[in-house]
Amino acid sequence: MAKESKYLFAAKFLSIATGIISSILLGRLIGPSDYGVIAVAGIFISFANNIKEFGVQSLIIKSKNMDDAVLNMIFRENMKYSLFLLFSMIFIAAIFFIFKKNEISLCLFVMAISVFLVSSSNVHCAIEKKRLNFKKIMQQEVILSLGGLLLTLFFVVLLKTWLGVVIGQLISSVFFLAYVFCCSSYKVSLETTYDSSAIISELKKITKSLIYYNSTVYLSNQFMPIAFAVTNPVWVSGNLNRAQQLLNISGSSLMQPITQAVLPELCRRSRNDAKNYYIDTIKKTSTLMSLIGGCVFLFGQDLTLLLIGRQWSMAGAMFEWFGLCIFASGLAGQTGNVFIYCGKEGFMRKWGIFDSFVRISASAFGLMYGPVEACMGFSVATLFVTTPVVLGISARFLDIRLLDLIGAIKFSLVVMMATAAFSAFGV
Repeated sequence: MAKESKYLFAAKFLSIATGIISSILLGRLIGPSDYGVIAVAGIFISFANNIKEFGVQSLIIKSKNMDDAVLNMIFRENMKYSLFLLFSMIFIAAIFFIFKKNEISLCLFVMAISVFLVSSSNVHCAIEKKRLNFKKIMQQEVILSLGGLLLTLFFVVLLKTWLGVVIGQLISSVFFLAYVFCCSSYKVSLETTYDSSAIISELKKITKSLIYYNSTVYLSNQFMPIAFAVTNPVWVSGNLNRAQQLLNISGSSLMQPITQAVLPELCRRSRNDAKNYYIDTIKKTSTLMSLIGGCVFLFGQDLTLLLIGRQWSMAGAMFEWFGLCIFASGLAGQTGNVFIYCGKEGFMRKWGIFDSFVRISASAFGLMYGPVEACMGFSVATLFVTTPVVLGISARFLDIRLLDLIGAIKFSLVVMMATAAFSAFGV
């Protein structure tokens, strides 16, 4: 596992590096108004990205036996879902066009095609994850991230507008899909003699649960972009978009390779081994993310101004508060994996409703005082309300004692208290 997963970490570190370089350069090439266009379109694209796997990868990774006949059937179902998602995004783009928001309409249309292309590779990517073939996943990530950066910079310099960003992403998605299809050991066939009723039923069950859960997560994560787009000038949405990008670079991009590696590893283990593996994983992720989260909370604004310029001062203030979310990601980042491993996909709906209600309420309360305060409310609710609850739920599903759980995250708790102390003394 460790030998293979190093490729996945290398891929994500490359993604982080390209993300940092992209943020620095694009922040100086295009302004808040251009990012505002991307931010408004991104409200809908973020939802599409959240659900674009449709439960396909989870089903393939969990299943013990997957021959080509089953994979062909799953591939066809995945394409149906992907096309439906694409046409849904095109419909929303048409609404913006009707209301003469032509830039947002075009941006959403192009970004929707990129999402469709990536989602078309769900079956192929799941096979590599199931086999723990992270070297090939790293190669795919290189094409998508590094290729996307180079193409984006080329078109932004050429066009000097937001259009260069989405065109670069679209072309990199085309290359990504071509590479995945050509290099995968699985070759698509439209012929099948397999009785697919049972597997389709299972896929629909998982897809329904994951879409429901991801929809509630989307609402809680995207409440602020939606509210900002309605109540503030477009440049405020641009600042929030930049702050969220910085959060993704410093938090989500680091957690994603760990999350991708954990689910297939859990599904290979017995319940007791899975419990020990989860505790060890939480210990490592909470340690890493608490150090990053503390630095962001204390120095996030200074780092933002240094990297992308003083015109992004509001984004820097938002990013500092998002440091609390980075703390939370290290503690609760394996929640979805635990639910899927334990066969609790249906419970994800209940959790999603609670999580969404708490974080939206906190964001709405903060928004009454300003955009930065909305980010504060969201982050405080994430770390101090929803994270302890979901940690307790995960521990219950895996029969983990409270003392064992506290022992695993004790370093993160110490860093959290030290960060609060430094902040109180004006560091």
